Amino acid sequence: MRSIITTVLLLLSVISQLPAQISMVLEGYGARRVHEYYIGDVLVYKLEDDKHWNRVTIQGYDAETGLILAEHGVIRIDDITRLKRLGGKKTPRFLAKTFGLFGAQWLVYSGLYSAASEYSFQKRDWQIPAASGILSGIMHIISGDRRYRVGKSKRLRIRDLRWQEPLS
Repeated sequence: MRSIITTVLLLLSVISQLPAQISMVLEGYGARRVHEYYIGDVLVYKLEDDKHWNRVTIQGYDAETGLILAEHGVIRIDDITRLKRLGGKKTPRFLAKTFGLFGAQWLVYSGLYSAASEYSFQKRDWQIPAASGILSGIMHIISGDRRYRVGKSKRLRIRDLRWQEPLS
């Protein structure tokens, strides 16, 4: 029994110091779903006066002061006005490119064939590329990057779930 308690306490002390216990959370007011950014993730953001998107890798957080430690300096969490969450779905992105390429090829080859022969351009020669383009657009929407405006309906905060030593 003593060895079980010792093992559990040892595991708790090791787990409590893991870096995955601290993260930055983008949450909507009243929403159940949140987006978390862990140490090592890529953060794409805009500050208050920036016109261009900045891209950094997160090195760490300071939860008490609200700072993000990045590879090129420190970012205050209150200065971030917009975030971009990169689309990580590779299959829909691949299918979107494939459908778009297929539709373009179909249109070009049917146009060249109708110009070079007695074949006349028919209804299906533009319907198939149109359907392919619509499918490609839907796949781009599914796999695309999402942009979030911080402030009105969403907020950023740093969540620290590490074990804190009790104050005595």
